[in-house]
Amino acid sequence: MDRQLMAGLAVRGWVNPAYYSLGSDDSEGGGLSYMARMGGWGILDYSLNFAKEPWDWLQLGYASYLSSFALMNTGVAESDYGYWFPGKENDGAMGWAFNSRKYGRIWLQNRQEPRGAWNYDGEADLGNGAIFRTAATILADDPIFGWIGYGGELTIEGTKLKVIPKDGVGIRFGMVTDDSKLLFELDRDRFTKNQPITAFKNGKSISFSIENVTGKRHNTRIRLNGTPGIRYVLNIDGHKMEEIELQNATEVHVTISVPVQGCRVDLVRK
Repeated sequence: MDRQLMAGLAVRGWVNPAYYSLGSDDSEGGGLSYMARMGGWGILDYSLNFAKEPWDWLQLGYASYLSSFALMNTGVAESDYGYWFPGKENDGAMGWAFNSRKYGRIWLQNRQEPRGAWNYDGEADLGNGAIFRTAATILADDPIFGWIGYGGELTIEGTKLKVIPKDGVGIRFGMVTDDSKLLFELDRDRFTKNQPITAFKNGKSISFSIENVTGKRHNTRIRLNGTPGIRYVLNIDGHKMEEIELQNATEVHVTISVPVQGCRVDLVRK
């Protein structure tokens, strides 16, 4: 696994912070192809679940996730609906990859194209599919930059952190510090839109609300992993449900009943 991830770094832009190179794959002078996100998914996962020093991996993994959004051709009437290919008929289209040369060959029939997004979508949807596997809101106490909210709108109030998930999917949350990690994922429903996930810097508690997207009471499973041995008490709408202990390289699954109006979840560290 370590060797595979190092190989991923060898073909990924991480020195030059240009938008078309940072986190992107190197493909015959191109970049931002579907592999930027697919490989970035693995790098982000490695940072959260395996890396002893997660910070560089986390920064690069999230940059990889964000990178291919630059290929999207979208806008409003004032911008003529897109930078790469203007016109309302092109609004929402996406290029296959990015030609980083001033003028050079792309894969299709040895075509020569100017710098920018390719005018075909090709395998871009494969990368878009990785969005649903990768998207997460992550609080990280970065050793250089301090507290960062990846994929979220972060507000800091003393020792309290409030982050509104903006990753677009709203089912994954992580918190990473020098001495601990906690990651959890909903297998149904999502975090309540525009409502913050609240955590304390010392990790003593994390609170969030779940929005019921079906309109009927049902069960939702929460998958948790992180630093082995850390224990939490799970409370639903203020009522204690059970105690959880994180395991080494093994997810802990908790099933809760979600009422029609949704519910509030508190994880209190013991």
